[in-house]
Amino acid sequence: MTESAKEKLDAFTPSKVGQIGMVVRNARSSAEYFSRLYNIRPWFRVKFTDKQTFFRGKEIDLDADILLGFCGGVEIELIQPNNDTETIYSDILRRQNGGIHHIGFFIKGLDEKVSAMKEKGAEPLQWGRLKTKGGAVTRYAYFDTIETCGTVTEYIETKFLGLTMPHMQALVKFSALTGDVERV
Repeated sequence: MTESAKEKLDAFTPSKVGQIGMVVRNARSSAEYFSRLYNIRPWFRVKFTDKQTFFRGKEIDLDADILLGFCGGVEIELIQPNNDTETIYSDILRRQNGGIHHIGFFIKGLDEKVSAMKEKGAEPLQWGRLKTKGGAVTRYAYFDTIETCGTVTEYIETKFLGLTMPHMQALVKFSALTGDVERV
């Protein structure tokens, strides 16, 4: 590992893995497969009313279906890109037709974490803001930590009514009542 890679790794200080993200060609069929194979159920489709996404510093039109399930308290995220826009997900689809893409950490203080990473020389590859029908706002940033960790790392901060909210199965089920997600 290079000295630069070690410095970037030192900037990551989250407490525990909260999410495993996978890029797939068909989110619904992948969810059905994971339900049968690993008994991961139920699955929920996130319903966004507003989004803003930047990839390598340029605003892009991210069109993707996102399904969420849980396994042992860890959120499993299935991401199905729906257009040919170049995103952080494009490379894994080209190289290996999808697969495990990132490990996500639910955090407080996204801006501070991103600043700390930038000070260490790690710029976010993709970042954005997603708003759901019920009013939850998720901001996120992906970092290229493949050299240091073997995968992409994502920092995720979700707020509802100004409060930072964890992603837990009970809260996601509640979100079905507010219209943020729909059960699939």
